[in-house]
Amino acid sequence: MNDLVSERDWDQHPIQWSEHTLGHRRILRGEVELPTKAEPWAWLAGDHDWAYYWQSRQDRVTEWGLGAALILKAQEVKSALDAASALSFFGGAPFDLEHVDAEVWGEFAGGLWILPELQCIPLDDSVRVRFHCVGDASTNEQQWEQRFKQALQRVLSTQAFSQGVLPQARQRKDNPEPQQWAEQIQKASKAIAEGHLEKVVLSRTVRLDFDAPVNWIALLKALHDVAEESYVFALKGPSGRVFLGRSPER
Repeated sequence: MNDLVSERDWDQHPIQWSEHTLGHRRILRGEVELPTKAEPWAWLAGDHDWAYYWQSRQDRVTEWGLGAALILKAQEVKSALDAASALSFFGGAPFDLEHVDAEVWGEFAGGLWILPELQCIPLDDSVRVRFHCVGDASTNEQQWEQRFKQALQRVLSTQAFSQGVLPQARQRKDNPEPQQWAEQIQKASKAIAEGHLEKVVLSRTVRLDFDAPVNWIALLKALHDVAEESYVFALKGPSGRVFLGRSPER
């Protein structure tokens, strides 16, 4: 990946800049399309405090992001997105903010949305890379451009990703236990059939202990490689905690 962007590439593919306002914040976006195919795994494998991956359910549209130019808490999101509809944030919020286990969820506990420093969108034979940065009126375009180039070169200097073998689970703990879970499903199904409920969402916790550390990118790629229509997503925080999954829900 090291030779992907040379000075000649920058000359042939100039950065397009746009400016956005979000409350009192001035946000600059630089965008460039580079003539190369890109896989997300090596990009995500670098030393990033924040990183995310997203794949849509039906058309398998994919994007990923690295770093965080701006982080919004859940309560800030609606007004922020209304004010800056051209910007793409990635994140989420729990169903019930008052009942979240902070020890389990860590930096994700209160819900958050990230404007990535680098946002990557693969196309047929190229990749569109967007750079976001929050600044003030004293920062000029040349300074932004230099920061963009430096951020992209850091990513492109990452070594190729090697998936290896996923570790094996050596212990599993379900809460509730399988029998209780089956009983809850039967009870919910009966309530719906009798007209007491229209819809119910049941949940359970499964804790797995593995025989070796889990490489979250390898696990994400394994979820990505399953041949079925589902959303695939991952969000990694500075603590190393990762929220990832695969869901067929619409």
